[in-house]
Amino acid sequence: METQRLRLRLWEPEQDAIAAHQIYGDPEVMKFIREPEPNLAGTCRKLLAYREQTLASSQGTGIWAVIEKTTNTPIGSILLVELPDNQGDRHTGDFEISWHFRRASWGQGFASEAATFLLDYGFQQLKLPIIYAVLREENWRSQRLAERLRMQNLGKTRKYYNTELLHFGLSASQFKDSNY
Repeated sequence: METQRLRLRLWEPEQDAIAAHQIYGDPEVMKFIREPEPNLAGTCRKLLAYREQTLASSQGTGIWAVIEKTTNTPIGSILLVELPDNQGDRHTGDFEISWHFRRASWGQGFASEAATFLLDYGFQQLKLPIIYAVLREENWRSQRLAERLRMQNLGKTRKYYNTELLHFGLSASQFKDSNY
């Protein structure tokens, strides 16, 4: 899967661990997600889980490495996964797009480029009727990205992850009509 500047592929834990640790080991990146990974071994285990989850998905969803083509370096993750309910059950039927990028890649449009590609994939290939983003209220960078993606702010929700989150959504028809 490719865009103009990026390639999306499965995570390769041994090959990608050092670059991925710049994402998952960075407290500033992880501030709104979960605790940062304390070491490379933890990051490697996370990448292996992401890889296995993506390979096991019968829905075509998953968590992919975002590779900058000019450097052939992993700079982030892009996710299209089923949202869990408050008990961690993966059967809500609601799908979430999310992004995690190293700080050195912030502000360069990479997350927007990868997310636009993945929205198109979710609507065109997977035929999803709506895709959501759920964000912590303090995460203004991701809120701005959701808005740039033309996702509608649906208010707050307590439906997922056992916490109150901002809830954004974009339907397939809105995506089609938005001239992406």
